[in-house]
Amino acid sequence: MTTSQDSFINGNQNPYFGFGPHFKWPVAIFPEQLTAIRSEAVDQGNFFENEDSTLQFRCEAADDGWNWWSWGADDPWDSTRTIDDGVVEYENETVLFFDGRLQLFGEEVDGETTIGSSGDICLMDNLVFSSINIDNLPDFIPDSTREKLGVVSENDIFIADTWRNGRGNGLYEQGGRHERKNIVITAALLSLNERFTFEHQNDEDDDYVWCDPEGEHQGERDERGTIFLRGSIAQNRRGYVHRSNCGGTGYAKDFYYDFRLLDNPPPIIPQSIGKAVFQAIRPGMIPPSYLIQLTFLSGLWAEV
Repeated sequence: MTTSQDSFINGNQNPYFGFGPHFKWPVAIFPEQLTAIRSEAVDQGNFFENEDSTLQFRCEAADDGWNWWSWGADDPWDSTRTIDDGVVEYENETVLFFDGRLQLFGEEVDGETTIGSSGDICLMDNLVFSSINIDNLPDFIPDSTREKLGVVSENDIFIADTWRNGRGNGLYEQGGRHERKNIVITAALLSLNERFTFEHQNDEDDDYVWCDPEGEHQGERDERGTIFLRGSIAQNRRGYVHRSNCGGTGYAKDFYYDFRLLDNPPPIIPQSIGKAVFQAIRPGMIPPSYLIQLTFLSGLWAEV
């Protein structure tokens, strides 16, 4: 654990640190734009323009490559009303940049890719390497795995409130391990100016509140399952992935670092000089087999 401060106040959680905290650590400064990724995407012909901000984008990791679509910025997704579409074949050192809001998902990620966006990146469902079995998910990505993925946003990265991501208290619904709850992510996530978080947190002043006292779900929770992350997270400021609203809203965490990222990160993904190592458990609350060691790219918030 590293901090730019010279001390911190211990709470009542009684954390255990496998490595002592490092104080007065240099502050990780995030750039405001993904300049190198934008430039490389232009050079590869994978820069998707949106000069008048009238578009949003959708991208799926499918069998044949990165399938993408554009449609109206103010409209809900409708496959019959797309404006443009295409496929970027899987290769190594592939870089894509979408100049606007991006919906991203797919369980057939292949090659080595970095995907950037100038707007929010919305994770609509699982985003997983093709060689990984999500029903038998390993704690650590094997060194022999050929796929790498960077997901980088100049704004937020958030888990969309979809049916498959557990929308509407999906944790307690029937429907298998991943069909109605949870999200699996095998990627290095980086949010330059904002955070990694989740959609519809049921704050009282939100337009959408699942447990609205005057609605049909009053008194219900909105627990959506677990985030199974095999990769890394770097964010400019900490984002919630669970709240106490509705008696419980959001996700539990099952985070393991992809150690391949130490020496071989996805193409052109920003990195800091030096690394932060976080290893922590709360004795009596998390069994030793659940010990998580996370080593991240720049600007890390780590949570157990």
